[in-house]
Amino acid sequence: MYDLNFRIAADYEFWLKVFSAGVSTKYIPVVFSQFNLQGLSSAPQNQSFLLQERKSAQSLYFDRITLFLYRDLPKVIRFLFSLGRSFLRKVLILSGTRLKV
Repeated sequence: MYDLNFRIAADYEFWLKVFSAGVSTKYIPVVFSQFNLQGLSSAPQNQSFLLQERKSAQSLYFDRITLFLYRDLPKVIRFLFSLGRSFLRKVLILSGTRLKV
């Protein structure tokens, strides 16, 4: 069930597999699993590796267009907005306009 080639994101890959297979779910008001917040996936030094594993898992279940639209495009848009905001601030500062915050 779990692909142990994913050292940190095996559970993440499992849930991608489940949902991409169209498995239906139902709420059961019983705790049957608890996650340890001190595990490998929570350690700051493992975050880049975790992100890499998640991207690898996503590419197994989603095509490139879907990944671009839902994962990559929002990042590009946020980056462009931040560039635009920085540019606008510089223009306003150079023109002597005071910003109301």
